[in-house]
Amino acid sequence: VLCISISIHRQSSMAMLVFYVGENRFAVECSSVVRVVPYVNLKKMTYDAPFIAGLMVLGGESIPVIDFCQIIEKRQAHLYLNSRIMILKDSTSSSDREIGLLGEKVNEMIDLKPEQFDKSEFYLHHFPYLEKGYIDAMGIIHLINLEKFFHFLSEEVFEDCRNDNHGS
Repeated sequence: VLCISISIHRQSSMAMLVFYVGENRFAVECSSVVRVVPYVNLKKMTYDAPFIAGLMVLGGESIPVIDFCQIIEKRQAHLYLNSRIMILKDSTSSSDREIGLLGEKVNEMIDLKPEQFDKSEFYLHHFPYLEKGYIDAMGIIHLINLEKFFHFLSEEVFEDCRNDNHGS
């Protein structure tokens, strides 16, 4: 199994992992990425939210996997050779909560300073966790605010995942 460990830390800039949803690029700060793993078969859940792809077992723990393509484009992620599950930790929670975030074309890291991102009001209503963007020669990279993203997922999602895991 191919796993990528990420450990880039610089004071003046932020290392970010970039992935795609269709032609749109998104980024998460590497400081919140525990590891990146290839797509694996997921245990289907009884929870009916379309953005929950299922549960994966990693190190004996069940981790809910969120299909970011379902959230952004209302479709399942294409399973390309470079589609990956990014294991993200919730640094705002007192628990060691983690999620898997399924993204397409997870194959690029960038290093940017926080002031290089501009605040964007475009997505705030529908996607409050997409509040900043960076423009380069290829277009916009949307930065995911993971604190707001975990809040969006809510305790209900995590509670359902725990109940589904223990009920099997």
